[in-house]
Amino acid sequence: MLRANHSPQKRRQNLDKDPIAEDELSHLRSGLKQIHRNYLNYIAALIVLAAGVSYRVLSLDFAVGIELFEVSLNIGLWIGLFTGFMANGNKQRRIRISIVSICVSASASLFAAMLVVLLQGYMASWVMSINILASALGSMWVLTYYDEVVQALESLEYVNEKQLLFVNKAAGYFEELEDFRLKIEQQGRKPLVAEYQAILDWIHYKANVNNK
Repeated sequence: MLRANHSPQKRRQNLDKDPIAEDELSHLRSGLKQIHRNYLNYIAALIVLAAGVSYRVLSLDFAVGIELFEVSLNIGLWIGLFTGFMANGNKQRRIRISIVSICVSASASLFAAMLVVLLQGYMASWVMSINILASALGSMWVLTYYDEVVQALESLEYVNEKQLLFVNKAAGYFEELEDFRLKIEQQGRKPLVAEYQAILDWIHYKANVNNK
């Protein structure tokens, strides 16, 4: 589903209701992919702006230009790596978030620092604070928005064979899950990751209830 401000959320399936219909599934995927493309366009625009401003500052041959350029890249690199480390999910998602975060953080850091130098013509004492702040804000954006749309897209993917085997086995023990599995099968598709997660949550809930 999409929030009112068009920020995506991971799709959570209610097992008491019918599975996601194929037309709704296509609509959700299409909307999320469009948001993802928009985000990548924003990132590309930031990289181009940062590269342009950095080139201009370095071409003016300010004494601190090269030094600030290297420091900005290092700040963006380490904060970007930290963002990837803090992201939830599997190794593939962490790597993906790390790469995007490094691009965003380094570009934001370069753009902020170089722009200040370009406007001032010298290294102001507070440029490094702006540099770090811009990089950190860029990483926060990646975790808050970009990571969320990536997770939403992943939740609409189909389960792998191991997860499918688990769903089929679990359905053999619970009538509710078997009914839900049959509804998915009638659509001619495998369960979604979101549906698989909902099944895990449902089994966990049942186990807690039975243990009380």
